[in-house]
Amino acid sequence: MIKFPAYNSPFTDSWRWALLYNTAEEQVHGLRGSPGKERSAGKDARKQKQHIITGGKILTEKRIYHNKPDIVISTSNPKHIYIIEVSVAHIQNFRLQEKIKRTRYEVNGAQKVDDANVNTITGDTNLITEMKQAHQCPVELGILVIVNLDEVILTEEHMNLQRILKKLGTFELNRAIMINQCSYSVVLSTSVP
Repeated sequence: MIKFPAYNSPFTDSWRWALLYNTAEEQVHGLRGSPGKERSAGKDARKQKQHIITGGKILTEKRIYHNKPDIVISTSNPKHIYIIEVSVAHIQNFRLQEKIKRTRYEVNGAQKVDDANVNTITGDTNLITEMKQAHQCPVELGILVIVNLDEVILTEEHMNLQRILKKLGTFELNRAIMINQCSYSVVLSTSVP
C-alpha cells in the first residue's frame, strides 16, 4: 500500500497539492509501484507485502528533529524497514550531502544537522534506532545523491542503495531505469530555460 499523507490535509493549497502529488508520483514510479496497491517482491515472491510511504513524518517516543524521510518501505516475511533519502547536490558537495543524510538519520536526529555542524555532531537519539526499537525489526538507510549535472557517482552509499533495492526484489534493469529517470528529472528541474 502506498500512502501520500499530504493529500489528506485540508490546508493544502491546490498548487502545493499538485507539487506534492507530482513529487510523490515520481518517487513511487521510480520504485515501480502503483498508488494504493500492494506488490509482491521480485522473482522469489514469498508472499512478501511491501508498504511504501512517501513524505510523511515518523512519530517516535522521543522527540526527533529529523523525522521526515523521503521514502519508507516496510516489508513483511521477513519484517524489515528501509528508509531511502534522495538528495540533489553540486559535484563539489555530493560527499557532504551523503554525510549529512547519514548523520541525520543514523547518528543524531535530535539536533539540526547541516553543512556547518555535520563534522561536530556526536551520537544521540536517531530515527533508525527508534524505529528498530518500536518495530522490533532491522532498519536500513539508503541514500541516493544525484549531482545536478546528471551525474550519479558510484560511491559506497550508492552501492548500499543498490543492495537495498536488490533486496526489495528489483531487477538490475529496473534499478538502472530508476536511476536514469531520477537523473533526467534532476536535469529538467535544475536547468535554466
